[in-house]
Amino acid sequence: MKNTADSAETKSEKVDIDFTTSAGFSSFLVENKISLAVSTYQTGSIFLIGPEKEDKLAIEVIKWKRPMGLCVSKDGFFAGGKYQIWRFNNILPAGA
Repeated sequence: MKNTADSAETKSEKVDIDFTTSAGFSSFLVENKISLAVSTYQTGSIFLIGPEKEDKLAIEVIKWKRPMGLCVSKDGFFAGGKYQIWRFNNILPAGA
């Protein structure tokens, strides 16, 4: 998977990452109508993980300077970095 991100907090950098999941993980996300956001200080990344189609995952990798944590809200989540707190809102209509 290759991805680039660009903002005051992120670096423009290509990222090659391999993911391995348990069988049925994508189906589990679909059945429970959930996606995941994971931050890792060690790699300086935030991963947005959700189901795609036919038991595949959609994974967005954001390179971020010192991601320090995530906090869920009613309509999205907050992500803390070295200098800023960012708010990510779910703008999709229900069921999309």
